[in-house]
Amino acid sequence: MSFLDIRFPPKISFGATGGPAFRTDVVITASGYESRNQNWSNARLRYEVSHAARREVLWRQLVAFFLMVAGRAYSFRFKDWTDYICEVGDGSFIADSGSPGTGNQMVKAYTFGGNTYYRTITKPVSGTVTVVGGGTLNYATGIVEGGSPTS
Repeated sequence: MSFLDIRFPPKISFGATGGPAFRTDVVITASGYESRNQNWSNARLRYEVSHAARREVLWRQLVAFFLMVAGRAYSFRFKDWTDYICEVGDGSFIADSGSPGTGNQMVKAYTFGGNTYYRTITKPVSGTVTVVGGGTLNYATGIVEGGSPTS
């Protein structure tokens, strides 16, 4: 995947609507039963931003950004104003496979009832994370090397 380390214009993302989405097929059999197939194991974020760029200066930024990333050719940073803060207890680090040098991956937990969904954080914004328990965070991967990170 091609990634450009640039952030979508925050004045436009502030008015965006959307959020996480999954691709799931629901097949209804002749007997009326349903069978579900979850095609994506992780949520993909999808937003509508055109209505947020009502002023000409913002519309020009939106068009320039679209041309810069060649439509859907490149991924980029996007600030979700409804979900950009990770409170104590929400964020954690999950130990990778246990192989030496693999480190601990940064994740954000979403808990409802007794179930928890972990969203992998692969590119945190530089200088915005405090690692409790030691270790060094690689801001390009979201992986902490060394120490015993807890949040």
